Amino acid sequence: MIEVGIDVDRLGLMVITGQPKTNSQYIQVTGRVGRDWVNKPGLVIVAYSPNRARDRSVFETFRANHERMYANVEPASVTPFSLPALERSLHATMVAYIRQTKPLPFDNPSRVDAEDLAGFKEVLLSRVAVVDPDAAYDLEKQFNRRLHQWRARQPTRWEDRQDPSNIEVLQVPASHRGQDWRWRTAQSMRNVDAECLVDTVIVRKLDSERFD
Repeated sequence: MIEVGIDVDRLGLMVITGQPKTNSQYIQVTGRVGRDWVNKPGLVIVAYSPNRARDRSVFETFRANHERMYANVEPASVTPFSLPALERSLHATMVAYIRQTKPLPFDNPSRVDAEDLAGFKEVLLSRVAVVDPDAAYDLEKQFNRRLHQWRARQPTRWEDRQDPSNIEVLQVPASHRGQDWRWRTAQSMRNVDAECLVDTVIVRKLDSERFD
């Protein structure tokens, strides 16, 4: 299956054998076709099997199923409060909390102090105590680290989409490649923020006994 991150303009035809197990996978897979829809429209053909109950069910309610496909997307399986998740997104929730709860206008993040985020920290700690008590240490450590960064740097703006080089902002898109203190923050929950290159290294283990 080809899914997120495969953006090939010339891909105009896809044949799917059998209905994928989840609606989210079906949407992601079929969404790779016809990316340049103005110049090169796409066509998706699904070959259903009469011997599979899932295939028959989708076929019999094809139009209704596809009209409500996005409404029926299954919840993602994510491990809450894992350390990678905290490192990637905790700071974004801290910013969201402040910007949603402080009176408007509130355009200067340097005015935020520990007391402004104390209530949010308690909410998170009470939640992690129910979900995964073992993650409480990582949560509190990461929260305090982000708060220390925030107070130490004293940023004067939340973000600057016109000038990504503005060093006075608190957040930059996760795709930003500069090496500085600003917080890399995901801009979308549906798209990949940045591309990366992968090198494959083949390591062959030699049997020393063969050369004795």
